[in-house]
Amino acid sequence: MPSLCVKSFVVCFVVFAVPGCSTVMRMPDNAKSLVSTEEREALAVAAAELAWSPWPKPEGAFGPASSVTSEAGVGVTTRSHAVDSYVASLDRSAPGERIAADVRRHLLAAAALTKAAKRASDWPDPRLADVAIIETSIADLRETRAIYLATLKLIDADDELIHAIREPLDKAVKELGRVADDLAENAMKKRSSKFAVPNINAGGTSASW
Repeated sequence: MPSLCVKSFVVCFVVFAVPGCSTVMRMPDNAKSLVSTEEREALAVAAAELAWSPWPKPEGAFGPASSVTSEAGVGVTTRSHAVDSYVASLDRSAPGERIAADVRRHLLAAAALTKAAKRASDWPDPRLADVAIIETSIADLRETRAIYLATLKLIDADDELIHAIREPLDKAVKELGRVADDLAENAMKKRSSKFAVPNINAGGTSASW
C-alpha cells in the first residue's frame, strides 16, 4: 500500500473510526442539528439571565413609556417608577454595595451571552433569529444601565462609584454589539452560500463538503 494511502487510512480511522482512503467523512446533518439545538438553548439561557432585574420591568421592550406589572400586582409604567421601586428596595445604610452586587450579576450574564454569541458564529447554521436574541438583550442591557445610573444619581452616589458602574456596563454593551455584528455577517454569508451553491446531488453523485 502506498505510504500516502497508509497515512490517509490512519487519519480516517483515528478521526472518523471508519476504514478507507477515498471517502471524506463529515458530521451528519442530524448531529449538526443536535449541536445547534443545544447551543441555541445555551444562548437562550444566557439571554434570559441577562434579562433578570432587581426591579419590576416590562415583558417587552423596556423604555421610559413602557408599561409593566410587578409581582405584587402594582402597575409600573415608567423608568422613573422602576428606579423608585429599586431605590425603595435598597439598604439605606449601604445602597452602593447592593447596587454593585446587582451590577456584577448583570456583567457576568453579559459575559456569558457574549461567549455564547461568539460560539454561535461558528455554528453550521447561524441564523438571523440568533442575532435578534442578542439585539434584544443589548436593548435590555442599555435600559438596565440607564436605571442603574439614574438610581445612583437619586441616592447621591459619588462620581467614583458612578464611573465604576458605568464603564464596565458601557464596555459590555459595546462588546455585545460587536459579536452581534459578527454573527449577523456570518449568518448572511451562510445564507448566501446556501442559495448560491447548486445542488449537484441531483444526478446521484454525492459531492457535499
